[in-house]
Amino acid sequence: MRSPENKKILSERTYQQASAFDEVDKALGELLPGLITHNIPTQMKVGRQVRVVARIIGLAGPTPEAVTQGQQTIAKGLELATSPEGIQVSTTMKARLVGAEDDFHIESQSVEEQIIDRDQPAEWVWFVTPKRSGTHRLRLSAVAVVKLGGAEKSKELPVFDREVTVAVSFGYFLSRNWKEITGAISGTGILGWLTARFQKRRKGRRRKGR
Repeated sequence: MRSPENKKILSERTYQQASAFDEVDKALGELLPGLITHNIPTQMKVGRQVRVVARIIGLAGPTPEAVTQGQQTIAKGLELATSPEGIQVSTTMKARLVGAEDDFHIESQSVEEQIIDRDQPAEWVWFVTPKRSGTHRLRLSAVAVVKLGGAEKSKELPVFDREVTVAVSFGYFLSRNWKEITGAISGTGILGWLTARFQKRRKGRRRKGR
């Protein structure tokens, strides 16, 4: 049997947990309607840096007029932007863009946490450089920053997944290997250079397989 002291401790913990849930519900209930858009491309080229932008704006309300105004404001001047999607926003938001390290080099150009208002969209910018060809994924996420009991906690909002097709840029390939190519052409010719390069890769794969 539990002692009166243990019962008291359990009762206090239950009360604290219930209070924490109430604080979360209250904070989520105070989130406002907003919009998010981005210009993540569906096709990219190896070695070619792309400027990726995400924007978030708050709405004056859930009315059609407010949504229309927000859509016009958030997409202004942003080329190839996706159709704005509705999300819940707080007064401060965080946005993150991630991808596998083997697939992309991503450089953030903005402060992660930004203030959200209804007149001007908050903007996040990343420079993204694909490292290899193939079908890879970039993931954009938005997080509402809410305060619970005086402490700052993060609540993740709807996450956007976008599959990006990475195509090899032949011009970039030539620029990287120009000295090697010109030397090969003067000796064995382009066919000999390609054959030697293929054999070199093949040997490398065999060594890894051992």
